Amino acid sequence: MAHALISLPSFYLLLLLFIAQFVNWLALLSRADLSFVQPVTALSYITVAVGSYLRFGENVNFTRVTGIAFILLGVFLVSCGGHHASGDDNGPMRIKNKGK
Repeated sequence: MAHALISLPSFYLLLLLFIAQFVNWLALLSRADLSFVQPVTALSYITVAVGSYLRFGENVNFTRVTGIAFILLGVFLVSCGGHHASGDDNGPMRIKNKGK
């Protein structure tokens, strides 16, 4: 079964996309706080709902659209808040050597 899986070209495409997503995640975390970056991943709910509707013809009713609107509102509100890279001089992870 594993041999059949690795013989599919789509397996390598998905593996490449997974690696690209991991590198992108690391790049985002090096530039902004986790509390800012993590809520943005909620946008995947929107892409899954839209993709499911377009590809599989799934029902997207009023309740689902309302939920998507709340997700968008939440991500917007989080993005309006301040955020900084963890490596900033005044960030919480910075240890200053006072007196030397």
